[in-house]
Amino acid sequence: MTLFLVLALYVLLILIWLVCFFFLLLMSYGIITTKVPYVPIPQHVIDEVTRLLPMKAGDQFYDLGSGDGRVIATMASAYPEAFATGVEKAPLPYTLTQIRFWRKPLKNVKTLFRNFSRVPLNNATHIYMYLFPEVVEKLLPKFEAELKKGIRVVSCDFPFKTKEPIETVVVSGRHKHTLYVYEF
Repeated sequence: MTLFLVLALYVLLILIWLVCFFFLLLMSYGIITTKVPYVPIPQHVIDEVTRLLPMKAGDQFYDLGSGDGRVIATMASAYPEAFATGVEKAPLPYTLTQIRFWRKPLKNVKTLFRNFSRVPLNNATHIYMYLFPEVVEKLLPKFEAELKKGIRVVSCDFPFKTKEPIETVVVSGRHKHTLYVYEF
């Protein structure tokens, strides 16, 4: 009986180790391939993004690096006649998004498991991103080439170096976040 318990404990420890290893592998893959770690944003900041990007029927919202899908879920719920698309390349956050929308489906949400630099944005009316500065800068030529006149972009915490925002909003809370609003 004691040998059985020792073996069962040993197998359990190996399974826990494998799950942890797989989790770390997913996290590392996401950080290495996207150059942006998964950092969830507080709900009160998402609410402010929703206020800054009012949408009407038929509008198309994109969240570039959509993480766990909370931003697109909030936008899709707040504006049910508009469409919200999340683009995420890291496997772990993308899987969390799929679980979120499996549990609570929204008809006006789409998620893409892709590199957002390869996603055409010519139908975008609103864009949100929470990305590192070097990634934000690499997106500027894409935005200037693809976005129609008047499209609003909100960047959380990291502004474009060479483009002036039309509005800057500081959102207080446990951690201060700055939202930079741009019009293209």
